[in-house]
Amino acid sequence: MAAFVVLSEASMLAFADMSIHVMFVFLLDLPIVVFFWVFFFGQHLTFGVWGPNMWLDRLCVDQTNAKTKAEGIAGLPTIVVNSSELLVLWDKSYYQRLWCNFELSIFFKGNGLKNLRLMPLWLTPWLLTTMLLSYFSARLVAVFTESDPRHQ
Repeated sequence: MAAFVVLSEASMLAFADMSIHVMFVFLLDLPIVVFFWVFFFGQHLTFGVWGPNMWLDRLCVDQTNAKTKAEGIAGLPTIVVNSSELLVLWDKSYYQRLWCNFELSIFFKGNGLKNLRLMPLWLTPWLLTTMLLSYFSARLVAVFTESDPRHQ
């Protein structure tokens, strides 16, 4: 908390001689642009040198041909056991699907819970909506502060 106070005081001193409009651009607009850029395009920051390998059962198992689908499902335990981490995109219907329970039990038996990641599907839209609403409300305050004759 003290670091934020020191940082905010230092930024206020650095931007003291600038107009309030420029200060809002540097302290409000620029950080939110950087956040969303990293959020949406951060996977490209590795420049192809490093990246996680993923296996998505819905995409990697042929869903159109019954024979290859059965072969893909038969190989599922081998893939799940050899996985170092399991990301579960969780929603209310997750445990109603038998293959999801199957994957989870195989991973738990081989790796335990330490590398199991549960991500609720509502989390990302909620995070982005909250960030955007917070930004727009702060930007509205900035606009009204800029237009207030007492702050000229």
